[in-house]
Amino acid sequence: MSDNRRKQTTGSPAHGNSSQEAPVYKEEDSALADFLPAATMLDVFEQLGVDTTDPKAVATAQLVMAQTTSMSSSPYPSPAMLRDYDEHYRKDFSERIIDRIDAQTIHRQCLERLRVDRSERRKDRAQWNALIISVGGLGIAGAIALTGGSAWIASIIAIVAVGGPNTATVLARWLDRGRDTAR
Repeated sequence: MSDNRRKQTTGSPAHGNSSQEAPVYKEEDSALADFLPAATMLDVFEQLGVDTTDPKAVATAQLVMAQTTSMSSSPYPSPAMLRDYDEHYRKDFSERIIDRIDAQTIHRQCLERLRVDRSERRKDRAQWNALIISVGGLGIAGAIALTGGSAWIASIIAIVAVGGPNTATVLARWLDRGRDTAR
């Protein structure tokens, strides 16, 4: 048996074992080793009608599969694939493919632009609302202080109005801590 062949045993013990010779698929020699194991590769070749006893046919089939399973980071198919579409499927089909890819790219960019614009608008609105709350809180604190109200309450309102919920939480904990030590 040559080193380009593997022994494949078929049959059952009741009917006796029969041996059939087939080429050895060497995973380390193929770029497809990451995708298909040796047994699966030979089964695929046999289903496609490749003579698996001919090492040249197996090598050619491996090369063709490696070329067709190549990946690209480009959104466009390879020039060879576009030519094949034009020659074997429909004339000028490659132009339709390119046009669809370009239209999808423009659509995606419009969606991304819309998302960014709306996000910025939301952030701008939040800044304006924070300004209104701060100025309103400072106005209320000033009115309380000018009308003879408690300076403590006026200062707490001013601090919370400018500092927001985080400052209110810290201030509440600080005031509660003072009560715990007085008891």
